[in-house]
Amino acid sequence: MKLKFLFSSLFVVFLFLASSSTVFADCQVANWDPNSRNLQVCVGQFSSPAQLRSTTANFHCLDNSNPGPGFCTGIENDNYSLSGTPDSQIAQDASGQYYTCITGQGLSRGIGKIEVVFSGGQDCTTASLDTVPSDWDPLTEGTIFSGEPGRAGGGAEIECVSNGSKGINTALGCISYDATSGGFVRSLLTIVIGLGGGVALLLILYGIFIVTTSAGIPEKLKEGKEIISSAVAGLLFIIMAIFLMNLVGVKILAIPEL
Repeated sequence: MKLKFLFSSLFVVFLFLASSSTVFADCQVANWDPNSRNLQVCVGQFSSPAQLRSTTANFHCLDNSNPGPGFCTGIENDNYSLSGTPDSQIAQDASGQYYTCITGQGLSRGIGKIEVVFSGGQDCTTASLDTVPSDWDPLTEGTIFSGEPGRAGGGAEIECVSNGSKGINTALGCISYDATSGGFVRSLLTIVIGLGGGVALLLILYGIFIVTTSAGIPEKLKEGKEIISSAVAGLLFIIMAIFLMNLVGVKILAIPEL
């Protein structure tokens, strides 16, 4: 009975080992060079070179290099077929299974997290790898990233020129990030003044609408007139602020880069 139990146990172990070697592939990150941004990955557990060559590697971008939740649609030319792998790049492990290693060269700096998925002859996925550059600067290298440096997800140029200094494109226009020459302050003031003028115009239109629809009701007329007068006062304040800043800051004090 003991002998029978021993043979049964050995048979179960054999089936487990045999199934694990054919079902689960061995793929892992072999080397990551943050300077050259070359990523080497290896895949194995192939029963023959033909099975190895029927496998495709897909480099998947999981996240971009910006802080916080990112968005990444993929990598250009991310599919690598192993069909052309020469015999010199195929080796055998201690158990006689075949394996090989491939290298993705010069991965974009915008890619902050990546994994490699193998499919075909073997199906497996490497552990995700954090590839955010140590000197990554989201102000100069991009916002939502999914491709080559300097471009946003839709392919639009991220960098621009604002008042003669470099900046980044935003929904509010080109904002300079050159703090040393005062470009950032000028861009910020331009946006604030534009927004202030736009809000004042909308308030004036809203006040006119209230007055025209008041139907002679004194409370409505008073409310509409107060909105219009407040909006006009605010608009005049913005104009006077610009005039005084130009007069005092530029012409009298001659503050540089203002």
